[in-house]
Amino acid sequence: MVCHPILALTPKEKTVAALVRDGLTNRAIAEATWTGTRTVESQIRQIMRKLNAKNRTQVMLILDGHLKTNAEIELTFTNTCALLRAKVRRLKNLGYDKTEIAKMLDVTISCVYQILRRLGYYPRT
Repeated sequence: MVCHPILALTPKEKTVAALVRDGLTNRAIAEATWTGTRTVESQIRQIMRKLNAKNRTQVMLILDGHLKTNAEIELTFTNTCALLRAKVRRLKNLGYDKTEIAKMLDVTISCVYQILRRLGYYPRT
């Protein structure tokens, strides 16, 4: 089971992350949290590091649950590979030859990698 990365944030980082999600600027966040803008910038960098986000938009999407984290994507990728192996076994049992199975898998794997590349993730294999 993959824990959501929001759990790794400190209470202060959770507050700042919520304000980032709401679309506030660094200056507005600094005023709302009674800190300086440099402190806010540092906190946002920490949040991005912990969430493995490349920018504020990804932070917003991760917090809203619309963007999966690297760990979640790797788990999904691993599960997809396991499902593909099971599918290959079934296809072999149904009498498909290796060439037909390879063509089917190439299309499926190609689609998975294209989606991951668009999201900016390159899972470990």
